[in-house]
Amino acid sequence: MNVMPGGSPILTPSSKVLIHKGFSLVLLSRILAAMSDLRFDTGDNEFASSRDTSSSFDLAGKLVEWGLVSDRQQATYVLIGAGVLALIIAFFLFRSSGSDLPPPPPIGV
Repeated sequence: MNVMPGGSPILTPSSKVLIHKGFSLVLLSRILAAMSDLRFDTGDNEFASSRDTSSSFDLAGKLVEWGLVSDRQQATYVLIGAGVLALIIAFFLFRSSGSDLPPPPPIGV
């Protein structure tokens, strides 16, 4: 590092980067040291991912119950097909809903 006659360092762009990177490395090492002490409680959690299946709606089961399909796998295929069909219809409705007016002329011509 270069030093001015008064003894203070001259900071060039490359030395500023080195100081900045050094600060980042010190900060990163402190963060990693603090994170090494983290502990997570894995006990009972009221927001756990296990669902109560008795209160959820099962559309595939309803399709089988109503007699529209013979088993759950077939019901799943029917539901996937209905979803894909809905996306295709939405795409075509979106594409055909454009305006028939010509675009405005460019400004400043």
